[in-house]
Amino acid sequence: MPKVPFRAVALFAASVVIVAGCFLTEPSAQTTVKDLELAFPTVNQLAVTDYYDYGDGCVFFEYRRGSFSSLPDSGWCDNAFSSDPPVAFDPQALDDLSALKAEFRRDGLALTDIRAGFHTHGSLDPGSSFSTDTLCMDYVWHPGWTKLPETDPGNSMSMAVNADWYETNICP
Repeated sequence: MPKVPFRAVALFAASVVIVAGCFLTEPSAQTTVKDLELAFPTVNQLAVTDYYDYGDGCVFFEYRRGSFSSLPDSGWCDNAFSSDPPVAFDPQALDDLSALKAEFRRDGLALTDIRAGFHTHGSLDPGSSFSTDTLCMDYVWHPGWTKLPETDPGNSMSMAVNADWYETNICP
């Protein structure tokens, strides 16, 4: 049997560990959207239309009770499309936001952004999107989509996940 140099074996073993680590630490898009769907009941119950927390001190949360902001008088920690100016978080809004974030954390997702719409009968609109801190992806729920959004070179690129979801890389 030929002798394999120790250096070659060590290099091969290190490569296997690195590649395996990538697969173990990065959830697949299929796994991510399944986890997102588990939180739909809470999103629907609260009728969340907008949420973001980018770690810059601004947390904005708009849902059935109104618009709330950690910096309501800042002029920039809000939603320009909202009909109501945000107010400071009250205890109930903080509790509701905690419940929403707990739903996503339970499945290992760190939620950073929701942009959602609701039908008049209270169910989530197709085209609602969810962002997590994994892979800079914006996951768009759009059951029965037939055409991906056009790619914006240098800014975003969309890819199919399944018949109900596509993902858009939102990192420039």
